[in-house]
Amino acid sequence: MARWMGVAGLIAATGLCGCHQPAAPVSPTTVRVELPTAEDYDRLWSAARESLREDGYLAELVDRSQGRLSTRAVGSQHFFEFWRHDVETRYDWAEATLAPIRRRVDLTLPQPEESVTSTQLTLSVIKERLASPDRQFNESGALFQFFGYVLPSTTGQAQIRPEDDRWVEIGRDAAMEAYLLRRILARAAVSPVAPQGEAPAPQPEDEPAKHPEDEPVPQPVDEPAPPPHPEDGPAPTSQLAAPQEPPPIGERGS
Repeated sequence: MARWMGVAGLIAATGLCGCHQPAAPVSPTTVRVELPTAEDYDRLWSAARESLREDGYLAELVDRSQGRLSTRAVGSQHFFEFWRHDVETRYDWAEATLAPIRRRVDLTLPQPEESVTSTQLTLSVIKERLASPDRQFNESGALFQFFGYVLPSTTGQAQIRPEDDRWVEIGRDAAMEAYLLRRILARAAVSPVAPQGEAPAPQPEDEPAKHPEDEPVPQPVDEPAPPPHPEDGPAPTSQLAAPQEPPPIGERGS
């Protein structure tokens, strides 16, 4: 048991190398979709339920009239559960391997109002961590009871009970929300649309036509004359070296 725990810790630590904790989402993961008919709404609702079920999220609350769907909290996958997909980043994968983490999904899809053909799909993936009282370790064999309820607590309690454990919400999983949203829209063959009242993206304006008189006139540049070639004859007088004057008489050699 201890050997397998060491192997799991080593694999999870390797997965954490080069990755960091994803940024916490600051706004709900939502998208507006166009649903012209009731059949389109039914297809999107069914796609949401089937996509969540395939990823291991079992429905706990289904309110079709209010367009709300909540799933049970399911323990997140460990390093060896390659057949599951309820974590999206390497950090979340390693975190779920090293600590008891579970996730649940809340989805809202209200039906379009009268004279309106679009609605808003909102999806949240909430993460929870297990908080349990600390155990006392009086011998090396107590390591095998780390997750059990036999050891006494550090606060003096003779034995820890399952009722003492509690799940604490630690935030949302934005990467998993985006993944589930893409799966649902692809399964229902629905494309997101721009929110109502949002202006379209500005398009680049056409540049004004350029007239010939507006362009600068190039000025001539004086280029140096090429050196004379031997076959062209003697160089012009202006290019010949000036003759040297004889030195004064007093400075001539004898």
